[in-house]
Amino acid sequence: MMARFGGLVGLWMAIAGDTPAQATVIQLDCKVGARMNSYFQPSRIKVELDTDSGIAEIRDDLTAKVTNGPIKGKIETFNDIRLTILWRVKSLPRDPKLSYSPTTANELTQRLTVREGGGGTLVSLTAGQYMNNLREFRADVVCSTGK
Repeated sequence: MMARFGGLVGLWMAIAGDTPAQATVIQLDCKVGARMNSYFQPSRIKVELDTDSGIAEIRDDLTAKVTNGPIKGKIETFNDIRLTILWRVKSLPRDPKLSYSPTTANELTQRLTVREGGGGTLVSLTAGQYMNNLREFRADVVCSTGK
């Protein structure tokens, strides 16, 4: 039977496999599996988490195109079961392959959830022109620490 640890240490131990010494910054390297939409979902996501402030810095090929660098996100959930990070990519150009994509810029909401052992899910939501035109894309991810 696997031992469970509460709070921040539990998830860290589940992913990293060892105990951090007073760690407040955690780095994750996540590879995104089969993507439902490669325009809205990056192939790889690198995350630096500051567990004291609840802030995450995200680097991926999608945000790099729009912001020319990393983007800030927030830690929504961080416990011994899962870690969930949320960030928004603004001023995203339309995807020319999609009929519902607006002619103006989109806002994309990304939610990355990592579970014990490093497996997880990336959920990408884009609203298009209207909130009732919300589209959701999901992909499996595998995350490791400190690369």
